[in-house]
Amino acid sequence: MRIERDIDRTVSFRSSQGTVFRGTLSKLSRRNIVFEIYNPFSPVQMSEVLSDLKVRRGKNLVYQGDAVVTGIVTTSILVVVSATLVNQWSAVDAIISDPAGLGSEVGRFVDEWDRANKLQPNYQLKVADLRSFLSDLSFWLDQVDLAVEGEPGANHTILDAARFEEIKAPVMPRLTQLFLELEEACRQLDVDEVENHKQLAQRDLLPLMMASPFFNRVYSKPLGYAGDYEMVNMMFRKERRGKTTYGQIINDWLLNGGPPEAHRNRIYMLGKMLDKAAEDAAAEDRQVRILNVGCGPVQELQLFLAKNKEAHRFSFDLLDFNAETLAHAKRQIEAATAGSEEPPNVTYILQTVQDLLRQAIELPENAKTYDIIYCAGLFDYLSDRVCTKLVRLFHQWCEPGGRVIVTNVHSSNPVKGLMEHIMEWHLVMRDESDMVRLAPDLGPLKIYTDETGINVFLEIDKPPV
Repeated sequence: MRIERDIDRTVSFRSSQGTVFRGTLSKLSRRNIVFEIYNPFSPVQMSEVLSDLKVRRGKNLVYQGDAVVTGIVTTSILVVVSATLVNQWSAVDAIISDPAGLGSEVGRFVDEWDRANKLQPNYQLKVADLRSFLSDLSFWLDQVDLAVEGEPGANHTILDAARFEEIKAPVMPRLTQLFLELEEACRQLDVDEVENHKQLAQRDLLPLMMASPFFNRVYSKPLGYAGDYEMVNMMFRKERRGKTTYGQIINDWLLNGGPPEAHRNRIYMLGKMLDKAAEDAAAEDRQVRILNVGCGPVQELQLFLAKNKEAHRFSFDLLDFNAETLAHAKRQIEAATAGSEEPPNVTYILQTVQDLLRQAIELPENAKTYDIIYCAGLFDYLSDRVCTKLVRLFHQWCEPGGRVIVTNVHSSNPVKGLMEHIMEWHLVMRDESDMVRLAPDLGPLKIYTDETGINVFLEIDKPPV
């Protein structure tokens, strides 16, 4: 990756929160960009879509479009952001009238093409195998759908559940085998080989994967970032969705994979934590104050409110950085507590991580305290430096005798290659030792995982006075 001499070093973009930032260009290629932002609060997160990213050559825009964040490194004064460029370059119009410029651009194109097509044969083979199977499967299942539509007296276009399960039985193991073989090929790549190989995987496999509503949501990121509330809902509900049987098969395979199963496990584990807190509060006849940071659709809270008779003892502060997510959470909580004589007190807080950290620095004496603070999922998208600050902040806000819980996707995630190479779903994955390093000098820690081993938990019990 290199920067041409006439490319301006200043770039600008709009975050998913609508704020315009400027950065200093460090590296640039046709598909990737690295730039520095002089902001200690890390204004972007992993897998966030940066819109209206502008790169200029003199007076001309050579790139204007979206970019997906693939890497973040934070220091005390700046943030280094790596991102994949989504749209096409627009430099051709500006150079077409300049013979020297045109010749230089053509030469640059050929050089970059040569570099981009030096691919590992095994990776190419595994992508081709998967593409071939998915293409043939799509064609065959389309014939099945046509046959269903033509059945005598049929008034439906969806395959019945029994026949759907019959199709799944031989197909799912083969899909798993092909994806795992591609995963192994992904693991064999050096870091500087990944981007060129990703182009091949996305070119060949995206058209065949987009039939899955879940995949479509993750890749398109309609709210400007991966992991939005509806994507999380899809993982939890695990519904049969898709306009065709083929789309439903791909969707089913994805939602029954490791990370979605780990997410469902996490919801149930957090639900049990709330149940235990309610049991203890009832025994001691006291109230419980809870802060949920990056609350999302609060599925664990919906389950808790639907069945626990001690919910009236609780007050919840639900914090998220997305207004649409908070509005959805509010609708779900109101539905779950409708008709309750003593509903819990719920406060909805719209605040970014950057605002949270800034508030902690500027107004530490005004901090509210809680019995339980948990953050499940947000750390997947934040740097170590930011996560360490947040853990310390949560511990500060926690009452003596209270508890802090944070979670992260484990670095052993078995579908890391699928997520990064095809879905453009980039996470900061951590193992047990990484989680320990997020909480230095905060006393005894408890580190554990869910049954899949894909979600790792950090739990801190603050000693009573």
